[in-house]
Amino acid sequence: MYRHRYKLLGVPRNPLARHPVAGPFALFVKMMYAWQASDPTHIDLATVTIADIVALDAEVRTIARAVTAGFLPIIPLYADLTADIQ
Repeated sequence: MYRHRYKLLGVPRNPLARHPVAGPFALFVKMMYAWQASDPTHIDLATVTIADIVALDAEVRTIARAVTAGFLPIIPLYADLTADIQ
């Protein structure tokens, strides 16, 4: 849903002027690396698990919190993307 809304931002009417939008996996990787950069001494992406993210109540637990933390670009209506990471 985040990617779909992000894709709709500023889409030119001319199909030749459109640029591809990153896929869900690329956005997830971007978010995770931004999270690691926010606290590199405590976050190790090589060993982190979803259980760790939930236990730490990390900012990457939901898309809305990741956007608020600045890990992903702000889009309209991002606040309702509150489903927990699975």
